[in-house]
Amino acid sequence: MKSSRLVLSMVALLLLTVCTLNLTTCSSSPRGPIDPAGSAEKDRVALDKLRTDFAAAFNAKDPAGVANLYSSDAVLMPEGEPTVEGRAAIQQYFKAGFDQFTVKASLTSQEFTFMGADWAYDRGKYVWIVTPKAGGNPTTVEYNYLTPLHREPDGWKAKRDIYNSSKP
Repeated sequence: MKSSRLVLSMVALLLLTVCTLNLTTCSSSPRGPIDPAGSAEKDRVALDKLRTDFAAAFNAKDPAGVANLYSSDAVLMPEGEPTVEGRAAIQQYFKAGFDQFTVKASLTSQEFTFMGADWAYDRGKYVWIVTPKAGGNPTTVEYNYLTPLHREPDGWKAKRDIYNSSKP
């Protein structure tokens, strides 16, 4: 009788240990267990870098560099234009723009929120100074943007990107 209680106690302790390990090591995140104290700040830094890298690639007129900041199945929704689906199409979209215009961009985030371990969104403003390569005066254009971001196996990427004019 005592030995069966001992065995049952050991089995219960083993099950409790296994369940505890599963809860602390399992995560829906491809990066593994979540460290609430340090991960949010690391992710915020990574996402700030993504925004900075976007402006740098954009200002360097590097369509591949811009497109690589999007997920492979990203969707770009520019104002007054057809939806652009997939990284390759997004690269072509930016290449066509860079072929016609010299554009300098700056981005200012106005709201940034995490939506779980693997999702976030960034809302803010783009300011573009656009000069036609065929000649003409520079024009300053302001856009509002909303970009849901997703943690991919190779880092944070823009999953959807929508922008529209902030002026009527």
